[in-house]
Amino acid sequence: MDKVIFLDFDGVLNAFYYPKQLADRGRVWRDRYGVLFAPECIAQLERTIAATGAHIIISSSWKIPFEGESDEMALNSLKQMWKTRQYPGRIAGAIPNMTFQEILDMHCEGDFVCHKGFEIEQWLRNHPECTSYVIIDDEEIALPKHESHFVRTDRMIGFRDEDADRAIEILLNCVDNGIH
Repeated sequence: MDKVIFLDFDGVLNAFYYPKQLADRGRVWRDRYGVLFAPECIAQLERTIAATGAHIIISSSWKIPFEGESDEMALNSLKQMWKTRQYPGRIAGAIPNMTFQEILDMHCEGDFVCHKGFEIEQWLRNHPECTSYVIIDDEEIALPKHESHFVRTDRMIGFRDEDADRAIEILLNCVDNGIH
């Protein structure tokens, strides 16, 4: 896995306008997995994957297991959702769910409010084969060392053309991934 997309769902693929639009028209806006993702956003993800060959690593809160569920069970459910909904690419994994103490023990620069950034950093440390990555999220979650790999979406409209263009540029032109 040399190229990776750290992918958030809410505000990226789950653009906030879309479920409301479906509900207002009396159409199904969710399935057994949750809210349906906006087709326009999925199309941009598909374009990004096609241009780069990147694998998906889930950084969304959707990866957090429900009570009685393991991390592996939660990830398998997301993989099943991806397959059932026929979304593009392949979910290759998820960032770890880290405790506050584990984050403190990492000894890296950043604000704990951005816990996802630390979890992404931990994933990168555990996967030195990753040579290029992009973080796609609607919230400012990147650690300072990840800023040049970060694409922030507008949560109301989600992942759009210009976001995909930037993600593709990052993945294809990345020289220093900030891992080593």
